[in-house]
Amino acid sequence: MLYRLNDDETVTQVTDPSKCTVGKRILLTHLKGSVTKNTITVSTVFLGIDHNWSRSGDPILFETMVFGLDDDKEVCFRSSSIEEIKQIHYRACSDYINNSYKYISGDTLPGQTLIKDSEIDLF
Repeated sequence: MLYRLNDDETVTQVTDPSKCTVGKRILLTHLKGSVTKNTITVSTVFLGIDHNWSRSGDPILFETMVFGLDDDKEVCFRSSSIEEIKQIHYRACSDYINNSYKYISGDTLPGQTLIKDSEIDLF
């Protein structure tokens, strides 16, 4: 199944591949390590293609990834909800900022914790 992310952040199923929105950036944040000095990127995108391979439940259309971690490890989270994936993005940034990284560019972070530690285990 193919989908389009509309300007108002609603999702529409489409049949024409040219109408599908693949890889549309939602949030992008760059953080610089104060100890390791490496820069990590937290990227959240709309996938445009359903990644729910179980064929039950809502389509998985959003993805947050963390790039640039030590040992070339990549972290990936997926969700069916734009609201949830934004919370995951902010939480990931917040967790890295709390572990010696500083915001250097990209989408800014809200001044509050959007997901409680008990609600989702990211690390």
